[in-house]
Amino acid sequence: MVSIIYAKTLELPAGLYDESAALTLMSTDIDRLASSLDSLNEIWARIIEMSIGIWLLERQLGWVCIAPIVIVALSVFASALVTKRIGPRQAQWVRAIQRRVGITSSMLGSMKSVKMMGLSNNLFNTLDAHRVRELNLSKHFRLMGLYRVALCEYHSFKCHLLT
Repeated sequence: MVSIIYAKTLELPAGLYDESAALTLMSTDIDRLASSLDSLNEIWARIIEMSIGIWLLERQLGWVCIAPIVIVALSVFASALVTKRIGPRQAQWVRAIQRRVGITSSMLGSMKSVKMMGLSNNLFNTLDAHRVRELNLSKHFRLMGLYRVALCEYHSFKCHLLT
């Protein structure tokens, strides 16, 4: 994916795209895509696993096999509520990354001028402030991810207790 994005940015006419957006795509968005594809691949296996587990429970316990289904439904509902909040927080974080990468790229592109005017410390402080802001925004996004993982782990723990 990184090489495809890089090749596409090389084919675009000069000045048509924002260089920081391409740099961000080649790092942050690729990582998000990879983790999403991993999760998507696990769906089919989990459905088969749950079906077999519920079938085995039904053979041993009868109608009590509904308990894991209820837990899964509640977990999916709670996870959906958390997921609605993840998107906007992730978008804010990615915009902050893009802004910082853009400033860094501009600064590196004009390093000779920066050094000649003695603006190194000022630009360092500006970049540091952007990085701190970016980290604060990432906390909100990562907190939602933590809630989502906690819900999944709670769901798995409860289902394993019942089986």
